[in-house]
Amino acid sequence: MTFDLKLIQYNVAITALERAHKPKKAFALLRDMEAAGIQPTVVTYNSLISAFAKGEQAQWALDLLREMAAKGLTPDVKSYSAAVSACARGGEGKEAQRLLHEMTARGVPPNEVTYTSVMAACES
Repeated sequence: MTFDLKLIQYNVAITALERAHKPKKAFALLRDMEAAGIQPTVVTYNSLISAFAKGEQAQWALDLLREMAAKGLTPDVKSYSAAVSACARGGEGKEAQRLLHEMTARGVPPNEVTYTSVMAACES
């Protein structure tokens, strides 16, 4: 098994920026990564979506979810849960419900985080 060290380095840096609540810097790294010819992975996008969720920037998170799918990456439960969390923090209850339906229709089983975030979104 071989590892792409550059990809790993970018993913680690993006995750660090997510934890530091710096979503726009993490996004800039995504674009740098792509410019360097390194293809982002589901892990890359999950960190970015989570970063924007923590920053209460639901539209950015939703745009990234759509972008990853458009690039042929399959969103997983972490992708959807982070996007639903962004909706909850942004008061987007209907969008959170839509994402819940979309993920189940695509065969991605929701988890506790997903359900908790959908409930929080519907309360706001």
